[in-house]
Parts: sequence; C-alpha cells; structure tokens
Amino acid sequence: MIFLLLTAGVTLTASVVSWWNGRQTEQVRAEISALEAELARIRAADAAARRKLFAPYLQRLNALAELELTMRDRIATDLSACVSNAKAVQKKRFGSRESATFRRVFLELDIATSRIDAERGYLRDFREHLAALLRDVDGDVPAVSALHLPNDFPRLGGIVQFDTPTPPPALHGYRLTVKDWTRVLDGRAAITAVDHVRRTATISTVSAALWESNLDDGATPLCAKVMGRGAEGVHLDFEGVPLLLPKRGDEFNLESEVEVFPEIWTFADVLRAGAERPLRVRKHPRVDGSQKYWSPLLLSASEERLHELVEACDDIFAPELANTPWRVHVTASGGLGFTMGRVTLHAFPDATQQAFVLERVTRDDPQPALALRIKLELSVLAPGSEDEQAADRSLFEPFVTALHGELEAQKLHLSQRRAALRLRKLSLIYQDQQEHLRVNGSVRFLVGKTERVGRIVVGAVTEDTVPAWLDDALRGPVQRLRAIGPHSEWVVKRGTWIDRRAGVCRLELAAPEEASARDIAPFDINHLTLAGEGSQQQTLAKSLERAIAGRFASSRVHESLLGLPGDIVENGNFGRDEIDRLLRSDADVVAVWGPPGTGKTTTLVKWLRSLFPAGKENTWPTVLIAAPTHVAVNKLLGDLLMADGRLSEFAVRYASEERIAGSGMEPIWHERILASLDPANCSGVEPGPAEQRWARTLKSKQGRAAATRWLMKSRFIHAATCTGMTRRDFGLEGRTFDIAIIDEAGKAFGAELLIPAAVARRVVMVGDHNQLPPTVTTQALDNSIGYRLPMSEVEELLKRNVFQDLFEQLPKSHKGMLTIQHRMHEDIGALVSDLFYEGQLESSRREGNWSLSSRRNVFVDFSAVRAYRSQESERSQENATERRALFALLERLSIRNADTVRRVLVICPYEAQRRAVAEQVQADKYTFGVDVTTVDAVQGGEADVVILLMTRHRGRVEFLLDRHRLNVALSRAREAVMIFGHLECLAPRGKGPIRALIDLGTKLNTLDLVRLEERASFKRDLARRVVP
Repeated sequence: MIFLLLTAGVTLTASVVSWWNGRQTEQVRAEISALEAELARIRAADAAARRKLFAPYLQRLNALAELELTMRDRIATDLSACVSNAKAVQKKRFGSRESATFRRVFLELDIATSRIDAERGYLRDFREHLAALLRDVDGDVPAVSALHLPNDFPRLGGIVQFDTPTPPPALHGYRLTVKDWTRVLDGRAAITAVDHVRRTATISTVSAALWESNLDDGATPLCAKVMGRGAEGVHLDFEGVPLLLPKRGDEFNLESEVEVFPEIWTFADVLRAGAERPLRVRKHPRVDGSQKYWSPLLLSASEERLHELVEACDDIFAPELANTPWRVHVTASGGLGFTMGRVTLHAFPDATQQAFVLERVTRDDPQPALALRIKLELSVLAPGSEDEQAADRSLFEPFVTALHGELEAQKLHLSQRRAALRLRKLSLIYQDQQEHLRVNGSVRFLVGKTERVGRIVVGAVTEDTVPAWLDDALRGPVQRLRAIGPHSEWVVKRGTWIDRRAGVCRLELAAPEEASARDIAPFDINHLTLAGEGSQQQTLAKSLERAIAGRFASSRVHESLLGLPGDIVENGNFGRDEIDRLLRSDADVVAVWGPPGTGKTTTLVKWLRSLFPAGKENTWPTVLIAAPTHVAVNKLLGDLLMADGRLSEFAVRYASEERIAGSGMEPIWHERILASLDPANCSGVEPGPAEQRWARTLKSKQGRAAATRWLMKSRFIHAATCTGMTRRDFGLEGRTFDIAIIDEAGKAFGAELLIPAAVARRVVMVGDHNQLPPTVTTQALDNSIGYRLPMSEVEELLKRNVFQDLFEQLPKSHKGMLTIQHRMHEDIGALVSDLFYEGQLESSRREGNWSLSSRRNVFVDFSAVRAYRSQESERSQENATERRALFALLERLSIRNADTVRRVLVICPYEAQRRAVAEQVQADKYTFGVDVTTVDAVQGGEADVVILLMTRHRGRVEFLLDRHRLNVALSRAREAVMIFGHLECLAPRGKGPIRALIDLGTKLNTLDLVRLEERASFKRDLARRVVP
C-alpha cells in the first residue's frame, strides 16, 4: 500500500511507515520487556502462592485417593477370590445349567468386578492428574466429589449415552473402537471391552440392547426372528446375535418375529455369543423379574372360606412379616399354596374367573422341597359381589404363565441337584472300593516246587482264608493275575487249584522262551496280586465327577440325563415303526426298550445303515458303538458289518487281544490296523529315516496312543466297551462323536452309561430293564470295605437301574418300546409277556405243531423226592439228584428228536451245578448240541429248548426268584421251556413268580405240571412223561 501511495505522490511520516511495518521504537521495546518481566514475576509469585495455598489440600486429596485406591485393590482381590470360589462351587454342585439364583450371583459379581476395575483405573488417572497439579497448579483444582467415578466412565458392561450422530473418537481419554452402531437406541451403547492400561474401549449398540434387557430383570422383551428348529430348541436371531429358546416352539413360524425374554446372562455369555454359544432366552418373563410386585392378584373366596381367612389375618399381617415375600409352591393336589409365616392359603387357578379360588386355609404345613419367594398382593373378593365385577384381572394370566415357567426351571434345577448328589455318593462308593482293593488285592504266596525251568510254579497261599478275588481269577481267565517277586513281575497265563482248602495252586507264568530259570527266579516269588486292581472303580468315579461338573459334548444331553423330573412319564411309542421314527428324530437322548426277541439289534442295524448312504460320505456322522460287555459290542458291530460289508473299511474295534480272539473282529482291531503300518511288518522294504522315526514312535505306549488317535480319526464307526473306551492307548480321549449308541444299557451301571454319553452330541440307549440288571457282587457289599455311607444306601445306589429311571422319566418324544417278539412261540411268549411285561408283548410265531414234549412249558416238581437235596460246594450249590434227572431227560429228548431240536440250553443259576453238568455233557453224545451256562452269561443267547435247573431244596431262594433272572432264563427258548425245581421251596405259602408262572400256564393250557413221587423213576416218570 505504501508503494501505491508514493506512486500517487502522497507522502507519509517516518512514524507512520514504521508503525505500518510493525517496527517499534526503542522506548516501546524497553517498556514491553519490563512489563513482560513484571508479569512473569507476578505469575511466579501467583504460582508459588497457589502452590502454597493448594498444596496441603492437593496432598490430602492425593492421600485420600491413594487410600481409596488401596481399598479398591483389596476389594478387587476379595472379589477375585469370591469369583474363584463361586466357580468351584458351580463345578462341584451344578454342571451345565445353574439355578437362576446362582447365575444372578455370577452376574452381580461381574458387575461388581467391572465397576471395581473401572474405579481403580479412574483413581490411578486421578492421582496422576493430582501429581501434575502439585508440580504446577495451573487450571481448575478438583473438588473432593471428583473422587467418585463418573457415570459414563468406560467400564465393561457399562451403558453410555452419546448425543452426537456418531460416537466421538474418545471418552474420558479412552480411545473408542466402534463394533457396531445404530441410532435405534437413541445413541446408547454398551462397553464390550475395556483396557484400563492402554486406555482403550470398544462399544456396541446391539450389545446395549441385550444388556439393558438383561439388567432390566426381564421387564424388556427382545424382538427376535425365528431362524429354525434343532435338537436343542428354536434358533432365533436378534440383530445378528444368535439366541436359543430351549423349547420345541411348534407355534412359531420361520422368519416370523417373536418376543422373548433373556435368561440371566453374565458378561461372558453376551461377549462370547455366537453360533456355537447362542444366548438362551425364555418365552415368558421370570415371575420374580418383570414384576417386582404383583398387584393385584385376585383371590376368590366363598363365605365359608372368608371366615377362615379372617381368622388367619392376624398371623398373615403380623408386624414381623411386613415386606416379607409370599412363598408359592405347588400342592399335592395340583393347586397352589401361598404361604406367609405359619399360614398357607390353598387355591387353584380358575381361567374362567381369571382368579385364584381359595380351597382351604392351613397352618404349620411342612416346608415344600420347591417354593418361590414372590412379592405379591392378594385381593380377596366374594363371588357375585360388586367388587368382583370391577376387579382388575389383567395380571392373572401373565402371573400364572411366568409362575409355571419358573417352577419348571426350578424343578429342573432341583432334579439336577438331586442327581448330582446321587452321583457324588456313587463316586464315594467307588473310591472306597478302589482303596479297599488297592490295600487288600494281594496275598502272600510260598513257592514249593517248579516245572519247565521255572515257567510253572506250585505253591501255597499263606493267608488264613483264600480271598474271593483269587478264587474268581483261578476259575476264569487269569490275564490280570500277577506273580510278584522282589525284582520281577510275571503274568499268570493259567492257574488251577490243586487243594483249595490248603490254598495250594499251580500257576503257569508267561515267561519268554529264551528266559532261563535264573531269569525267572521262581523261588523269589512271594505274593500274588491283580494287575490294575481298582482301576475300573477309578474309571467309574472319574466318570461321575465329570458328569457332576457338566463336562458333556452336548449340554442338552447333560440336561436330559441329569434333569429327570422324578415322575414317571407314560410311554406312547410302541412297535418297530414308532421306534424307526424315534431313531430318525432329532431327540438328543433316545431310550429304546427292547424285550427279548423283539429284534432290537436288527432295528439298530437298519437305522445305522441309513446313516451311511453310498456316495455321500461327506454327510456321514461319526458313531460310537458302546456296551457294558464285549459280547454286546461284537454282536451289534458284527451284525452291522455282515449286513453292509462296505462299512468295514470305515470301522474300528478297540479291545485287548484276548477280547478280540475268535470274535471275528480281528480285521478291524485297532492293533491290527496299527500293525499294518509298522515298517517292521513291511517285508522287502528298506526303512528310511521317516519310517525309522515312525517305528520308534510305535514302540512307546504314548506313541502308540498318539498314532492310534491320528490314524483312527478318519474312521466313522468306533466300537468299545463303556469302560474300555477310557483306556489311553485306544486314543479316544477327548474325541467327540455325533451319535453314541449304548446297547444292553439295562445291564450297565449309571457311571458306565455316562462315559459314552458324555462324548456324544446325541445318545441312543437300547436295553431292557426287565432282564439282568448291573451285577452287584457280594464282595461289593462287604462291610470290611469300610464305606463312608450306610450299607443300605450303598446297596440301593449300586443296584439302581439307571436305564429304567431314564426310560420311565424321559418325555414321550424321547422313548419307545419294541412290542413284537419273534423268538418264542406264543405259548412261551404269552407267559413271558404277562409275567414280566404287563401283557405288552405280542408273539409273531403262533403256528406250528409241537409233539416232542407234553407241553411247550413244563415244570417238574421234585418236592416229594427225598433224594432231591442241594449241598454247598465252594461257596455255591449243587444237586446230584437233579443232574441224574436232567440226563435222563436229555437222553429221552435225543432219542425222540427228529431234527426238531438242534440246540438245547441248560441254565444253572449256581456255578457248582453248572460245572458238574458241563463235565458230564462233554462225555455224552446227543442228536443236538448242548450248552451249559449260568443265567448271568446267557442274556442275548437262545436255543430250541431251555432247561432251567433251580437246584435248591431249602434255604434262601430270593436269588432264584428274582424276576429279572427268571425272565432271562425263560425267554431264551424258541420251542420249549422245562424247569426242574422244588415247588414247596420255590413257592412258599403258594406265592411268588414260580407259582404265578404255573397258575398262568395252567390257565392258558400251555404248561404241564409234573409232580414226581418220592421214589419216582426219572426215566419212566419224568423222561417218558415229559417226552412221550
């Protein structure tokens, strides 16, 4: 501008030019410097004065903040310990689903922990701010109220409000990350993650909606979309978050929107919600949630009931009961009881009146097992009065609906608690057995002589009495018996008693051929023991503890097994068609009742084959076939592979070598498959480095287990016994299956059933609780074990048939019964059906002539035969007269047989009688095969003719009259059943199952009762009478 003015001829003074150019005179500059120095002195003096003035306050405030922070640190430590204790209690007492009260505890702990963490973070920041102020008191000095946590300070689960269209980049200095954002909640969002060290936080509006509904205690419903139905319930979606309503929900249409209410969710539930962990919701609000105070609820009372109610008012409205919730429970009559103090109002809901109708008033009733504490107000009205017309009935239906849902949930929880308590007691029993066996499963042994360079030893047990376990070991397979010396341990291949009374036995040791007498050192052997004694008890105890802790592959399976209501639910599915439909359903736990001869194995094989369609291998499920016995496992798997041979390459059978030998399972034995890949078995191939490493891996137990796990995981069908599948070398540990099939479930202990059930997403149990139950030996009920529980309770728990409990208490949609048997002729089947199955069994075999015996059912009564005497033999019973009668009958049957009978099964309840019969049978020849067995070993077998020897003539016969054992024995027969017994002994006072059998058979004209005289000729009076 100055240049333009000069060009135009306009002159300016020097001062104007200097001013315009921003120049200052020396005088001005000097004055400015002086003033700036003065201001600096004033500010320094002010700062010093402020420091002097505020320092004591800031120091005391800082000390108070430090005190508050120290206290918060202690609280955080206590809360952490409390959370750990709560989790430990949860692990021990509940399992997969806890009670609402307990989950509310976890929620409150979550909220408290989140707040205490936020307060600690805030107080640390606050102290840093105070430290800065102490150095330089510049800016506002905080008031004492600033110690309190701001409402919108970032804390996990906190709800914050933003008034801006989008969230700010930071909140209280915490950098914000937006997970999702919508204006649906008017700018509210939940803090879903926070780091008080890095000062970062994540916010979500969808989580805010979920969390507000959760914290509202059920007052605010969620509007969710129905996505589908599955085995676990109805799958819903709320703004991309999966929800699960654990009900069938048949009234919901796909893609429709429904209102649901949250279960009590913890922070972890909401934060981890996803397809694998949907949030559980309920159809109705909790009775103690959405309405903090239910008022009014109408109570209709007749004039007579009103008089009773007035008399009870003083007790109901006692001052000490002010603000006390009512206790509400279901009464024995099916109504509701409202209890306040000593008084209980018995009423029933009337949907027509939309009110509760008072039935009676009682005092001092026993406390119910299940009751809810609810704050409510009962408004009493008289029917027909003006008050009744004007009464508000709007809360009746919501209250009844919510009450029903809450009582059902509490009932389920109570059932789980009771089941967990029962399992814990069983676990104690098995632990006590394990300890007893560990201490007592060994005996001292003195070697007297040796044979075959020490491979055979003859010696004596030096204990006063021979223990039962050694008796059992020498009678059957002895693979677990070990001969122990100071520096050696030998497997006993075979063992026999030479003189049991003296304790002298002969043992063959499994010593290598190259071993010398010095290597074996037979005279150093000083005691005998059972290998792994107590290991099965340990396995069962661990199974029970895992079940109590809820370690199941499927929470629905866990709830179904441990949440049984305790009430019998009538079965509604009968016949093979219904069972086929049941197996194809999506029920998480299925129980199939398969009486003898009904073709349960055939039914299972047909269904299993349908699961493996050719060419659709990508849809095949993984299936575990389990059973309490190897025989049952081999039967089901063998029938499946025989019906569909292509499945052999996809199946594997896990067992020890002695269990596989002769079973037909050798080609798919896991050890055989593993051995086929061992380089040592590949002749003509020079192993390289990789093969050598593989060979070294297979030499160690851990390596073989890992190799088994890796090699077998591609197979779809896995078979093992219930307890056997826990062996580490089988490599099944940690494996999850789509389906577990447990055959012969009625013979399994509850702990056995839980082992395969815990590793499957779906469980199918097949069995018959009217046949043999789990075997509880007399040794298991020995007082010397020293149980921590009363012996009566031990016996009840061990003998309890869990499969029967399951079948009786599962919902109708989860169970069914096969009702047509194809084994027994109708003359036999009708007796079995009426005596053991309440007439529900039908027989498919009704035709055919039978002339080999007088009737298809024969009972030979030896009551008058004096020589018919039982005697004790090696802790068992035998009867020589009964054996003579048996062989007279077998001889006559053999003579008269014209290819009608191919196999006869002689069943002996007593082992001593079985051994004696078996020895003589081997020496005789008949026109049919004869098998001799005990009742315990025969389930699953069958024969044309069954001969049952009852043996005893006196003494305790409860063992013989056990209905399960009789059912098994009689139902093995295809054509005829013949029973030998002392009727006066077996049917005391003319009662009992044998008497019922004879009476029913006589009534149906299908049984011949043969009464032998004192000096009867077995050939003439028995054999020719029974076999004309």
